[in-house]
Order: sequence, then structure tokens, then C-alpha cells
Amino acid sequence: MSITFDIINEYQLMEDDRRNISRLLCDCFSEYPKDRIHFRQVPSFRLIGRDKQGIQAHIAVTFRWMSLDQSVIRVFGLTDICVASKAREKKLATKMIEYLSEIGRKQSVDFLILIAWMPEFYQRIGFQIAHNRCRWLLIQNDESLGLAQRKIENGLMIKALGDKAWSDGPLDFLGPVF
Repeated sequence: MSITFDIINEYQLMEDDRRNISRLLCDCFSEYPKDRIHFRQVPSFRLIGRDKQGIQAHIAVTFRWMSLDQSVIRVFGLTDICVASKAREKKLATKMIEYLSEIGRKQSVDFLILIAWMPEFYQRIGFQIAHNRCRWLLIQNDESLGLAQRKIENGLMIKALGDKAWSDGPLDFLGPVF
């Protein structure tokens, strides 16, 4: 199976890709909303892994600035990382994260950041668990509810792409969680 990677800006997604992304997200995440292709907020772009049969893997990426211990950092926030069941065991998620890491390095992105349910997988590919006190805009059912402030225990993960050191100081998402 030959997989190609495509980066698609969110606003440029075609309806066919929307349907296929929705199907993949619902197949991979049983609780995923069936009527949308984002959970809380739309991403900046998507990295799609595709073969002759269609979309086999997906990562939603939000590019933004965040504040780490009162210093601005440039991040790719990763979410909805998934691979179709028939394409698993081909290291697609790893290859896609490596692909995004290379793009991030070329574009002076400081860190990849994600919230993990299975941190062991991400640790094997270079992510570290971060223990920062975090602040973000809390969104529920398409409504802003205020600011949340707390640690994300054993789920906040970071991967440095450049020379910036990670701090244990407060992390402000400057918006919602990805």
C-alpha cells in the first residue's frame, strides 16, 4: 500500500474529504460527534494519509502562539490522530508526526503539543509528558463557558522541534484546547 500525505487547509476541504474524514473519525473514536469533523474548534489544517482506497490516516493541526511561563511559543497543536483499522501496523501515525515535525522545524515552530489518552505511544516517538498548570478557553456545545485553569494530569505532551527549552511554568493556550 503506497500512502501519500496531503496538507489541506481547513477552509479548502472538499465535501468528499469531509465525508471520508467523518467516517474515519467515527470509526476510530466511538464518542465522536457524527455531524462534524472537529470536536471543540476547527483546526488550521489537516494532514491526510491517502492511498488508492481513500483516506487511511488523519491528524488535525492547529497552528498558534501560546504563552509558556510568560514567553511566546509557536506550536502545532495535534488532535484527532487516527488510522483506519485496515492500515494499522504500518506506522502511519509515526510517519505523519515525523512529517509534521519536519515541516514545523522548517517553519520555526517550537513544539508539537497534544493531549494523549495513550501517552506510551507518543513517548516512544519523542514526546514528553509535561506537568504545567494550564489555562484555556473552556468550550462546550459550541458555547464559551469561561477559563479553565488546572493541570492536565499525565496527558499533556510536548515534543521540542528547535532549541527552545520547555519550562514547568504556567502554560496559557491563548484559546481553546485543540
